[in-house]
Amino acid sequence: MSRKNTYKKFVHTTTGQTVVGVFDKKTDELIQWLPKQGNAMKGRKVLPANGEVIDLLSADTIPYPKHESEFEIQSHIFQHLRSLSYDVRGGVTSKRRLSRFDLVVFVAGRARLIIEVKRRDQYATATQLEKYAAYQIPVVTVRGMEEADQLLRSIVGVPNKYSESLAQVNWLPCSKRIEE
Repeated sequence: MSRKNTYKKFVHTTTGQTVVGVFDKKTDELIQWLPKQGNAMKGRKVLPANGEVIDLLSADTIPYPKHESEFEIQSHIFQHLRSLSYDVRGGVTSKRRLSRFDLVVFVAGRARLIIEVKRRDQYATATQLEKYAAYQIPVVTVRGMEEADQLLRSIVGVPNKYSESLAQVNWLPCSKRIEE
């Protein structure tokens, strides 16, 4: 744990078991329980050393995400390609289960494009891209929602950094356009 956290001992009100909670030093919000028996504490009331009773569910919060997740970016691309009548599938595994692809565009039942999606602060590894290249299908890496939008514009004919990669792909003609 970083120095931004504090540790507090608690005594379970029913079992009398002592557990340690890790709290954010700034907000005093519960981060996790140590050791593993903390999972059994979910939703239960505990008695900290100062005698105050805390309901764990009310002590925990769900912060609003700062960036789009990989799932949200994949969903965005998936939804737009489907709306353009492309046969796109997510979470596709290779026949021998050696690889799992974020998104694959199929034409007449054959994989024609692999789309690897990362959050904007992440990169695909060289090992991963080398493995994907062995399938001899064009691979496009998308980092973040902004690049996802660029990819979608390129698919409907707006030139950008993805245009060259997509020129290798045998696309079925598509008359629909993405709303700008």
